[in-house]
Amino acid sequence: MRKMSWLLAFSLAWLVIVVPAAMADELSNGEEFSNASVQGPYGFGFDGTLSGNRIAVVGQFIANGQGFLAGQRTLNTGGPVLEQSFTCKYSVSGSGTGTADCTINPGGSEERYAFVLVNKGAAAHLIATFPAGAVLHATAMKQ
Repeated sequence: MRKMSWLLAFSLAWLVIVVPAAMADELSNGEEFSNASVQGPYGFGFDGTLSGNRIAVVGQFIANGQGFLAGQRTLNTGGPVLEQSFTCKYSVSGSGTGTADCTINPGGSEERYAFVLVNKGAAAHLIATFPAGAVLHATAMKQ
């Protein structure tokens, strides 16, 4: 019984101390992100509401890996379908989270997104943070 207690205590200590340290080391060594993690062509789709109106969007962008991207999208608001171009400045933290500030044309309206990179930057989940009243979720995948 005493041997079993020692083995149990050792196992618990290993789980509490060694495993989290190994996981933290793995994350810091293998999952460092930067603006260069977003580079090349991505396809995306999002849906949600904007000022209470349901919208859906599909499109494509090309990122330069240095904090700038440009693309095209088709926006359906339940009325006229709009073809739009956009440019964005983006910033990626070491953890893979980031923001993108975008200008939409025609019109020059502004949009802001928060995102997280997944699958080593091959995909991202985004939500709109501006304009007010936007409830949008998007997924972008490297093409």
